[in-house]
Parts: sequence; C-alpha cells; structure tokens
Amino acid sequence: MIGKLKAIYSTLSSKYRQVADFIIHNPDEVLMLTINDLSEKTRVSSATISRFMKHIYGMTFPQVKVAFAKSISKDFDNNARSVLSYDNSMFQIEKSLAENLKNLFEETIQLNPIKKIIEIAKMIAQAENIYLFGIGASALAVQDFALKLIKLGKRALFNMDANLAILNSSLCTEKDVVIAISYSGLTKEVLIPSKKAISKHCPVICITSDSRNKLSNIATRALCIPSTESMIIRMTAIYSRYGQFFLIDLLYMAIMKEITDNPDKIMEKYKDLLLELK
Repeated sequence: MIGKLKAIYSTLSSKYRQVADFIIHNPDEVLMLTINDLSEKTRVSSATISRFMKHIYGMTFPQVKVAFAKSISKDFDNNARSVLSYDNSMFQIEKSLAENLKNLFEETIQLNPIKKIIEIAKMIAQAENIYLFGIGASALAVQDFALKLIKLGKRALFNMDANLAILNSSLCTEKDVVIAISYSGLTKEVLIPSKKAISKHCPVICITSDSRNKLSNIATRALCIPSTESMIIRMTAIYSRYGQFFLIDLLYMAIMKEITDNPDKIMEKYKDLLLELK
C-alpha cells in the first residue's frame, strides 16, 4: 500500500502530498492515530484526509488502517531480508523467495492498473520505431523486450553501448516511442538519451522503482515496480529483474492483442525465418 502512494505521488495535489508524506515515513504510527490526530500532524482537514483515503484506496480511514496493518505484517522488505539470511536452510530460502515473488507480482499489479498497461501498449503498437535504453541488470530486461517486439514485427532498436544509445536518441521523432528501463531512475546512460528523445518530441515510457525519481519525472508515462531501497545493494538484482520482466510480459501480451487477432500467425512467420538457420 505504501508502494501505491510512491507510484502516484507525483500526480497528487499539495494537500494530498502532505498526507502521503506522513504515511510513507510513518506507516506504523498511522495505525495508532484517529483521523483527527492525522489531521493535526499533517496540517490538513479531516475532510481532506477522508477524501484522500477514498481517492487513493477507495476506503474509509478505519478501513485503510486495517488494510495497512495486514500489509505491514507481511512487509515485503522484511521478507526480502530473510531470503539471504545464512541462518536459513535452502528449503526456507526457497519458500521465502517464492512467497516474496508472489507478493512482488501482486504489488506490481496494484501499482500499474491494467488500463495504464493497455494505454501504453497502444502507444508502442502504433509507433514507427521503438528505441530501448537500459544498462547493467536492466539491460537484460531491455534486450528481452526488444526481441519480443521484433517477433511482433515491430522495429525495435537497442544497443548496450551508451554512446550508440545517445546517437540513437538523436534520431527519435514524435512518431516513435522510447522505452527506458532503470530501477533507480538515476542512471545517466538512460537519463541522457531519454532527455534527448523528449527534446525531439518523442514519447518516453519508463519502467522504474519510484514515480518521484529523475527518470519518471521526465517520462511521458511511467510504470513502477515495488521499491526495495533499503535492500538495494544486496537484493535489487533479484527483485527488480523479476518486476521488470513481469511488466514486460504484460506489455508484450497487451501489444500482441493490439496488433493481431491471430498471434499464432505472427509466431509462425518468425519460426519460418529462424528455420533458415537450421
């Protein structure tokens, strides 16, 4: 539930941000407060808080507190810490990892409504060229997405070389789309070509961990994966990768539905091309 607030934070009004800031930084304390207490601490009216809860969660304040209590009790970050605990057996690690991935996928769905997935899929399906940017661990997800798009008959361009990425961004037009993937949203090798694409009036779609980082702030549309900041050094290569691939697969299937009513026909064409190598 905290993840949802982070994902939509940039779209909130100043009053709603005051409430969101307090909840994000004091989730445990919120459970102990009345609506009047929260009003006093955030310096916004009780009516505003009620509207905030209804707008964000579709629930009353007491209902949100119950949902928060359940969410905190199975806190994703605390569970993530247990995966690499050397006191655990491999059996425990296996079970913990599977449970965390299930939670990761569920939270990713909450952060990215299917309506948004479909809208972004339409943008990609209608683009003349699709430029993809990403380095390091994110490059694996980018490369996979590029291959999937090519299978669908889309012109997808990706190169791990940062210099070539910047050169590619200079070719972008308003008829194209950029897909930029960076967990931190701070990677300059992704930010620089994305900014260049924006200057060329090319829409930029990003996949990142927070709606308030540099990449999501400049992007036309942003998809978010659950943030694991406190575990970024030890765990992000595990969880960010699964989150990225999950969103990519959702987009891939949504794009396929936009492009054709007969996906088997497209796949057969691709298989026929590869048969020449055998």
